[in-house]
Amino acid sequence: MYSAPLTASHSEQQAHDDAYCREYRTRLADLGFEIAKLAAHRAGQLMAVNPAFSEISDVFAAPAVRGNAGRRAEWAGCALRLAIDAVARLGLRRLATFFGAFVWRYFYPWPPAPPGLIEAAFTELVRRWRPVLDHAERAGIDICVELHPSEDLHDGVTFDRFLALVDHHKHAKILFDPSHMLLQQMD
Repeated sequence: MYSAPLTASHSEQQAHDDAYCREYRTRLADLGFEIAKLAAHRAGQLMAVNPAFSEISDVFAAPAVRGNAGRRAEWAGCALRLAIDAVARLGLRRLATFFGAFVWRYFYPWPPAPPGLIEAAFTELVRRWRPVLDHAERAGIDICVELHPSEDLHDGVTFDRFLALVDHHKHAKILFDPSHMLLQQMD
């Protein structure tokens, strides 16, 4: 099984062209691979970027939206919707991604976060992700967040917090990456 990263060169074609998708899967099968899911980590990361990391995060965005955080987030949402459509067209069920990081650095208790900052960040995260999750629901695709250090959704507690705010959206799922279990102090 292979998790194919979704790149700009493939996303629009995969989202709209059945023949292309059939050929893509056939070429991979000829090499002994079967796609299990697609990955759109860069687009997901760009959905929520702390202003301190805006400039260094721009490298992951299309050149036309670099330097404009609002346009970059809109571009990322569009890229995720294309990825969802590509997942559906390829006959898959899951899209792996990050959810971004507005306030990761504030989860460490020192210096303490200003009152209301974490709540405001999660409210904004929900505002940005709810339309993507709803698009995924219409396509029958699960959005699998990779719980990852440096991300706002980095453990079960933060995922549960987000899940409660999106009314336990049935297409919001967790992707456990075994390589991170040591980092997350899991046996």
